[in-house]
Amino acid sequence: MIKKNDWLLFAIFLVFAGGFFLWNQLSTREKNSALDLVIINIDGKLYESIPFDGREHSEHIITDKGFNDILIDSEGVRIIYADCSEQVCVNTGKISRPGEIIVCLPHRVTVTLKASANKGKDIKKGAVDAVAG
Repeated sequence: MIKKNDWLLFAIFLVFAGGFFLWNQLSTREKNSALDLVIINIDGKLYESIPFDGREHSEHIITDKGFNDILIDSEGVRIIYADCSEQVCVNTGKISRPGEIIVCLPHRVTVTLKASANKGKDIKKGAVDAVAG
């Protein structure tokens, strides 16, 4: 039999779960707005640097080892197709935070998200924004 206190506990749990979900959605949106660039490297060398502006963009990369199809949209970046056998890069899914990376080892392709350290901040010329010890 369910008691009054059980319902209260369940209601409190729902409030916390809803709050956590909302906080997670808002923090992800904030992190996406800080993104500046999608960096694509092949064999460790810069292939292309694409501005992350929220518009949908696709990139078809052909190397001597195979090809990858990359999709960039307002929520992040993902490899939607690769002709490699393992499909690890495709199964990685979408990345959306600065510093995240997708790697296709057979094709030696990496996709990295970069953010400007100063984006959204008002830093005065000559001001110190970090100190290393």
